Amino acid sequence: MELRRLRYFVAVAEELSFTRAAARLHIAQPPLSEQIKRLERELGVQLFERSRHFVRMTAAGEALLTEAKNLLLQADRTREIAQAAHRGEHGHLAIGCVPSGFANVLQPVVRRFGKRYPAVSLSLRELIGEAQLREIDAQRLDLGFVRNLPRDAGYCSISVLQEPFVAVLPDDDVLATQERIHLADLSDRSFMFVGRRAGAQYFDTLLRACREAGFVPNVIQECDSVTTELGMVACGLGVALVPESISQLGVPGVVYRPLDRSGVQLGLYAIWPENRSSTTRDRFLELLEPGQR
Repeated sequence: MELRRLRYFVAVAEELSFTRAAARLHIAQPPLSEQIKRLERELGVQLFERSRHFVRMTAAGEALLTEAKNLLLQADRTREIAQAAHRGEHGHLAIGCVPSGFANVLQPVVRRFGKRYPAVSLSLRELIGEAQLREIDAQRLDLGFVRNLPRDAGYCSISVLQEPFVAVLPDDDVLATQERIHLADLSDRSFMFVGRRAGAQYFDTLLRACREAGFVPNVIQECDSVTTELGMVACGLGVALVPESISQLGVPGVVYRPLDRSGVQLGLYAIWPENRSSTTRDRFLELLEPGQR
């Protein structure tokens, strides 16, 4: 059953005139009459009673009218959804991100994306880099945000952000009164690091920076996440070094202090599989602000 014929039928049923329905549809009357006859033959029923003076729907025609309108509405809706999905404005996007990337990168982009594309559902997962690669390979993630670029081929990537580290101190530490501190000033402190398993490049970058500042850090705890680090600093167990974006997290009991002339920075990269195109993913990446790409 052709949707075109159903549209012709609805027009005739609403106008109860082949002449007016043809004008409404911008077609000639004879082709319209022929299409209605073909629809009747296809259904095996008479839809209209016709005379020179009137057009009247039969019981079969009245029953078909409600169903035809519903089918046409659904067809229009289906077309709109398909076109929106083609434009990246409908569907689903699964995103992974390292814990330290949520604060000032992913959160504002997700808010902008949700307002601009409300018909796209998002799922966000906090995962370390290696876990994101596994999920991307298994087609359970469409996009990842990682600190370490994958060594294997098969991924596309862009640099989202390069940011300095800041020191995290207990709020009663003597250095907390200073606006900026030197990394070497922390040489006698106990450190919390995000463990190598959670981020090898993250761990190695911090270790190298401390050595370049003239000391080997006394790492008393390797944590699974930055939030665990912050909690331990708040307990007064030591200090930590975190990406600057984390300083937006207000944690009672800690203060953040810039590192003077340390030069140490950490990257955040967006990655996705090169063999899977996604207009929706492209729309999300377009919303990254200048300086976050």
